[in-house]
Amino acid sequence: YRAPPTETEDSDSDESEDNSEEEGNVDEDERFSREIYDTVRRGISENHSVDNICLEIKGLKFSYDRSFSDCTSAMLPGLLSFLSSDVPKKALIKETSALVKKWSGLLTKFLRTKDDQVITIEALEEYCTNTNPGLGAIFQNVLKIMYDVDVMAEEAVLAWAERHGTSNIYVAQCAKFLEWLQEAEEDDD
Repeated sequence: YRAPPTETEDSDSDESEDNSEEEGNVDEDERFSREIYDTVRRGISENHSVDNICLEIKGLKFSYDRSFSDCTSAMLPGLLSFLSSDVPKKALIKETSALVKKWSGLLTKFLRTKDDQVITIEALEEYCTNTNPGLGAIFQNVLKIMYDVDVMAEEAVLAWAERHGTSNIYVAQCAKFLEWLQEAEEDDD
């Protein structure tokens, strides 16, 4: 609770309130992301069930009034933090595949729409760029693994690629996979 400003504080308080509101949102965003990250790390470390981790994350989602894509964007770093960053590509692909397959149910519970999936692919891009460049080197493999275990839908992957264009390093890296998806989509039509 904050007391209302006095008349002398009134003129200065508008500007400081705007700044503190912005800082408050950043702090709240960071707190939310950190709580989701910690929940995922703890749940995986202690081998909790997908349903139990999901229940905790849904509680945080409602507590912070967040979207499903906010949850998956915050969950992804916690999940991917279990991957080694200094192993050969083949070993990293194998490790990633096992991790994503085991915990895919957690992600799919929060990926409700194509837009949620696109935002999560963008979170994967950010994670690869800022946190684990080794994973960025196998981005196309990670995306294909997520597609193969039904975490990502064909439409979402293609929409992500269209949104970012071929100048995006990860879209360019996924060219063969995207071409294959496009051909599969055309065959379905």
